[in-house]
Amino acid sequence: MAATPNRQFKNICVLSGFTYGKHKEFVDAAIDLGRSIVERKLHLVYGGGNRGLLKLVSEAAFIRGSQVLSIIPRVLKHLGSLSDSSTGEELVVSGMQERITKMLNHADAFIFLPGDLATLEALITLASWAHLHIHQKPIGLLNVNNFYDGFIAFLNHAIKNYFIPFNAKKLFICAHTANELLDMLQAYKLVTFRELYTSDPYFAPILEDVVARFRSDYHLHDEFLFKSNQLCVPDLCLRLKIISELHNEGHMGRDKTLALIANTYFWPTMRREVYHYVETCHICQVSKSAATNVGLYMPLPIPTQPWADISMDFVLGLPRTQRGMDSIFVVVDRFSKMAHFIACKKTTNALTVASLFFREVYRLHGLSSSIVSDRDTRFLSHFWKTLWKLTNTRLNFSSACHPQTYGQTEVVNRSLGNHLRSLVGDNLKMWDQKLYQVEFTYNRTVKHSTGLSPFQVNYGYNPRAPIDLAPVPDLVRKSGNAEDFIEQLQKIHETTQESLKQTTKGYKIMADKKRRALEFQVGDFVWAVLTKDRFSVGEYNKLFARKIGPLEIIEKINPNAYRLKLPSHICTADVFNVKHLIPYRGDHDEDVVADNPNSRANSLHPGGNDEE
Repeated sequence: MAATPNRQFKNICVLSGFTYGKHKEFVDAAIDLGRSIVERKLHLVYGGGNRGLLKLVSEAAFIRGSQVLSIIPRVLKHLGSLSDSSTGEELVVSGMQERITKMLNHADAFIFLPGDLATLEALITLASWAHLHIHQKPIGLLNVNNFYDGFIAFLNHAIKNYFIPFNAKKLFICAHTANELLDMLQAYKLVTFRELYTSDPYFAPILEDVVARFRSDYHLHDEFLFKSNQLCVPDLCLRLKIISELHNEGHMGRDKTLALIANTYFWPTMRREVYHYVETCHICQVSKSAATNVGLYMPLPIPTQPWADISMDFVLGLPRTQRGMDSIFVVVDRFSKMAHFIACKKTTNALTVASLFFREVYRLHGLSSSIVSDRDTRFLSHFWKTLWKLTNTRLNFSSACHPQTYGQTEVVNRSLGNHLRSLVGDNLKMWDQKLYQVEFTYNRTVKHSTGLSPFQVNYGYNPRAPIDLAPVPDLVRKSGNAEDFIEQLQKIHETTQESLKQTTKGYKIMADKKRRALEFQVGDFVWAVLTKDRFSVGEYNKLFARKIGPLEIIEKINPNAYRLKLPSHICTADVFNVKHLIPYRGDHDEDVVADNPNSRANSLHPGGNDEE
């Protein structure tokens, strides 16, 4: 923001309470403000009514010939809260929020006199809207008797503690007299994008070359500079706002946030700034679990088209919502990575799950040729197997808690959990009302494995989000004939399949560099780690022993999955991932283990030696 003299505006909106205050200085300031508005040939907009400081301002302006518009909420007018009629022309609106909106539409600048809580609410609302770039109109504080010193101190304290951006103070102009404040408001100006480009050391020479027609990779459109279809952003504060707006929408990781921003915007330090913002995001650090890199990477076969091969799972143990939902049915397309998140109940049986699938997924994408799922009892039921056999759909069951085989859906579940935690806050029993937002954000975000968002792979384009409604020219969406669209979609699918192959290959190479191979043979004894997923709801406790054993390996399913001989009282799947197995070191004499019920190595005794 920079000061430029002779700012021209006609309408000034004054806000205050409907009392006169304790000190005579408040009354004098209100009358002086009304007179100053007339002297400068300005028009007055205010909140209506015939009481307090606003009455003094409106009367002082009206009787001296100024045009006055009062904007009154209907509820206050009917209740008689504003007392008698207003001065000048009267506009009745439905509520308080609409009153602020109408004031914003009619006024060129705002002045706040000392006032009550409603005055403070209007001040915060207008300041928030200015920070969101909804408007660029100056906000003046008439600091009579240092009335707003406390607010300014609060603002400084919040900025110092990083709760409010440092540039927020620029939204406010503060003065002790009406004439001084009006002078400052008329000298106030927000710089334009063109001026920001000119003062930016990176974009300034580019802008000169574009104007001189020396460059074709950049172009101007309505005073906005574009690099191809990306809007160039020169202002540091605006960059931070874009990053926070798009990251906080779903709290995606740094690469996905970067891809989402780079799809629409450009500035030279974007990667560094996005990475720094995401890595220092407090909500992400609190909400997201740490990744583990144990066990070699074993990918599933690469799909060839959208929704031909899917995976499904349940997210359980969620707080019960007002509609009685406590679980999420997750269905993921293994080709496009598109996901549907369907609220359900833990007690949902196989018949209801099938109904949910056909109602929420089949109607949109048709039948799939294969389904990957874990060994949930609903997926193992006779009804479930018979249903998909009749539809000629192949069922592939993964090992329980086996991320190497069933990694995609579990990764989606983890992402879903992170997003929900970030969005619901303390409203834990309203998570089902946020599922639509999480699903939209997830499907609109570029996936690293395909280089495209699920929406783009399925439909050939990304649907609009709220941030896309900003009044900035959109050069991305263009019309075309049907043949071109089909050809483009086929090319997207071919590119996606090749990307999946290359990404999967790269994943395995990179993942295996950071993982160590650990293989067992049939007959070996191991400790098995019981994760929270293997406990029934309500049975898990952080103080429980986390290992059981030693247990004998009775089958090697693949290098990452082993079937164990579990004691009868352990009610969990008998297939374990290698990441949850620890070699048993000790007495390998099975007779000693079996015959000594007090042995710390007995398979009925959870825990294990501290040395393990």
